Amino acid sequence: AVVSTQSTGTADVVDIRGVHISGCTSLLCSITISHLISDPKSRVVYIDCDRGVSPYKFQQLLNLYNEDSQNVLDRLLLSSCNNPYELIETLENLEKELDRDKSMCSIILIDNILAYYWSNIYDRNLMKDKIVPVIGTLKKHCPIVVTRHPPVKSTKQPDNTVPHNWNRIVTRRFELLNQTNPRYLVDLSSNTQTEIRIDLDTGAIVV
Repeated sequence: AVVSTQSTGTADVVDIRGVHISGCTSLLCSITISHLISDPKSRVVYIDCDRGVSPYKFQQLLNLYNEDSQNVLDRLLLSSCNNPYELIETLENLEKELDRDKSMCSIILIDNILAYYWSNIYDRNLMKDKIVPVIGTLKKHCPIVVTRHPPVKSTKQPDNTVPHNWNRIVTRRFELLNQTNPRYLVDLSSNTQTEIRIDLDTGAIVV
């Protein structure tokens, strides 16, 4: 399993890194559908920082499982954020809602948390001072899975693109290697590899 709840009562913050074309979004969408199907009471929040995911993407994946799409997608909250301020507001609102009702969300997925990290130094400070702390607080409620990758033209490696306090809240680290099919998801803590095949028509992940 990619995520778990630790014995301390806090949940995992999972960091999945990879370049734009590595398949991180497809992996995150597959985790979303798998979570919704495996637990009929689960509710998933998917935050799309790249604004590239539509409900149709999840409908495509559901068609592979012959599931009642209405029942499943009713338990998915898809949020698109245009800038770091919207992301901060979304996360802070989630924290308030979870403080009131812990059942409103069982897992949070954030697609490309570094989408706004490159605009200017002020936006980079927002990541360090606002976004990371609120994620650190949210993990007391439920697991959080985050993907991140540098800009298309960047030569920086993913490890050099996060503020120092990010590594303090992350509990599990993975890298999705950018190769042709099959691709490999590497657990950086144990250095083990899981073979992943991506259906090029639907974007579905087969482990």
